[in-house]
Amino acid sequence: MSKPDVLEADISFGVEFSNDQRKVLLDTLSSMGVCVPTRPRPAVRDIVTLAVLVILPLQAFLSSMGEDAYRALRKAIERLFRAAGADGREVVFQDRPTELQVVLVPGLPEDAYAKLHSLDLSRFRSGTLSFDQGRRCWLWHPGDGQAGPS
Repeated sequence: MSKPDVLEADISFGVEFSNDQRKVLLDTLSSMGVCVPTRPRPAVRDIVTLAVLVILPLQAFLSSMGEDAYRALRKAIERLFRAAGADGREVVFQDRPTELQVVLVPGLPEDAYAKLHSLDLSRFRSGTLSFDQGRRCWLWHPGDGQAGPS
């Protein structure tokens, strides 16, 4: 019998998060099948708006999630920020192969997570996806000198 694919992640937190606060997100990711580091990585001191960086195979991670998993992730992000008082900061999920980034902030509506699940990330070579709450959709922001989605 073959072993299922393991989603391994590299996770970095900003300095404002205690180990107990980090555990909230790490436990949630672990329950979603992500292999989280057993030892915390050193805190990142030079990040301005980024609170957490999670690097993993993004399309595989998003495709494997069900509705309950999205709710759990949303709840974990809300708890993490509320506990640390880290308003105005972001959790960024970065695709390991392409470096495409998906920005999650506290207060995103449930439909943002549902729409994220339905996105075909293979259309994007890199850049950043963020949710526009006014338009109720994910917007792609290219990196320097990049062409649009394929």
